[in-house]
Amino acid sequence: MKPQILSLLIVAAFVLGIAGCSRESDKPIAEEATDSANTATDSVKKFAADAKDTGQTLAQEGAQQVEKVADAATTKTQQTIDRAKKLFDQNYYQEALTTLQGMRNLELTPEQQKMVVDLKARIQKVTVNAPASQLSQ
Repeated sequence: MKPQILSLLIVAAFVLGIAGCSRESDKPIAEEATDSANTATDSVKKFAADAKDTGQTLAQEGAQQVEKVADAATTKTQQTIDRAKKLFDQNYYQEALTTLQGMRNLELTPEQQKMVVDLKARIQKVTVNAPASQLSQ
């Protein structure tokens, strides 16, 4: 931003220099300088406002992208939990438990944490009470 402000000030000085050389105006030089400075200030303000708007837009787009990634991760995690439930329902207890243990490093929502804990408890209950022939499936 500093190079652009410097460029703008150089252009303003150049305009002032030209205005001083071609003294066809009835305005005093000080008034012309003030007008040029005001124009330059307005341009800098507009540039700053545009930069701010662009920054806000980029921040919003970035937040939306982060939200999409988080949603995708949550969906993937939910699919894994659903797969473990299906394995449990098909009496593949060890595979269901292995699937759930593979999720230990993932961040889960509170609802997902409850589902995982409940499913692990169900698997443990079944494996403790089930006959060995049922567990070998």
